Amino acid sequence: MNVLILSCNTGGGHNAAGEALVQCLRERGHQADLVDFLALAGEKVSQLVSGAYIEMAKRLPGLFGITYGLGRVVSTAEQILKFHSPVYAACAQVIPALEAYLQAHPCGAVLASHIFPAMALTEMRRRGLALPLTAAVATDYTCIPFFQEADCDYILLPGPMCLDEFTRRGFDPEKLVPVGIPVSEAFRLRVGRTQARRMLGLEEDCRWVLVMGGSMGAGQIAQLTRSLLYLMEPDVRLAVVCGSNEALRRRLERSWADSGRVRIVGFTDQVARYMEASDLLYTKPGGITSTEGAVMGVPMVHMRPIPGCESRNRQLFTREGMSVTARGVLALAVKGRRLLASPERQERMRRAQRRQVAADAAGQIVSFLEKHVEAEDP
Repeated sequence: MNVLILSCNTGGGHNAAGEALVQCLRERGHQADLVDFLALAGEKVSQLVSGAYIEMAKRLPGLFGITYGLGRVVSTAEQILKFHSPVYAACAQVIPALEAYLQAHPCGAVLASHIFPAMALTEMRRRGLALPLTAAVATDYTCIPFFQEADCDYILLPGPMCLDEFTRRGFDPEKLVPVGIPVSEAFRLRVGRTQARRMLGLEEDCRWVLVMGGSMGAGQIAQLTRSLLYLMEPDVRLAVVCGSNEALRRRLERSWADSGRVRIVGFTDQVARYMEASDLLYTKPGGITSTEGAVMGVPMVHMRPIPGCESRNRQLFTREGMSVTARGVLALAVKGRRLLASPERQERMRRAQRRQVAADAAGQIVSFLEKHVEAEDP
C-alpha cells in the first residue's frame, strides 16, 4: 500500500501527526510520503502563508481569536446557505499542482492532516477528477472553522467525544471514524523515568516540571517560569522548552542561565523523553501536544490557549479530568503546586487520560487503511 499524507507548516502539530503516520506505515511495510500541500504551489507560497499564520498566533493571539470566531460564523452561514468560503476557493487554486503530483506519484490513499489539502481533495472529487481513498485527519478536539467543507471519504476523529459536534456540523455519521490523534511511537515506548533523566542529563533525585509553549514557543512562559520558581518547593526543577522561538530562549537564558533550578531548552527532538522524565507538564492546549502528554500519562496543567480551537481543547480536557487550568499565571502556578503535591489527584488524571485518549491511534489508522484500501482495490 502506498499512502500520500498532505500537511502544512502552520505550526508543528499537523506535521507531527503526518510524521507519526508515515512512521507507522513504513514500519508495517507500506510506502508513505509526507508532502507540504502549500509547497506544491511553490515554496514561497508555503513560507508566506505559514509564516503569517505563525506570527499572528504568536504575536497577536487576540486578533487570531477574532479571526477564528469570524471563521466559525462564516462556517455556520456556509452550512445553512450552502456556499463555499474564500479559504476553500484559495485551496482550489493548488489543484492543478496536486493533480500533477498524484499522476506522477500514484497511491492507494491520500490523508490530509490539515484542512487546506482536505478542501482541495473535496473540490477535486466534485470536479470528477480521479482520486484514491481520501481521509481528513482532525488534529484538534473540535470541528474547526471550515472543516465541514472537507467532504472526504472518511473523517478521522480524535475520539468518540467528538462525534456529536461533527454530526451537528453536518457530517455523515457513516464517514466519521473516532480512532484518535496519531502521535509518534516515541510517546508510547517508555524507557523509564530514571533512564529518561539520565539520557537528558537531568538530576535524578529531584522533581521535574516541564514547561512547553508548542513548536512556536507561545504563551506567557517567562512569567510562568518566574512564578513557578517562587512557589515550588526547593527540590523542584524546571525544564523549559522554547521550540523554534529563539527570542524566548535568549530571554530566558539571560534571566536564568546561572540558576541551578532551570534547564532552558531550544528546539529539541526529545520531547517524549522530557515528558517521561517529568512529574508535571505545563503546556498550551494544542491538540497534538495535549495528546502526546495524555499518551505519556503525565499530569497536565493547561496554560492560556491561543484563542480558538485551543480554547475548546482545553475545555474538553479539563471537563474530562485530563488536565487542570486557571486564568492567570500565578493561579496556574498554584494549581500545578497542588497537583504535584497530590499523588491521588495525579493518578485520577492518568486514569482519565487512558480512558479518553487512544495511545495507538496511528496503528489504528493504518489498520483502517489496510482494510479499506485493499477492499477497494480491483
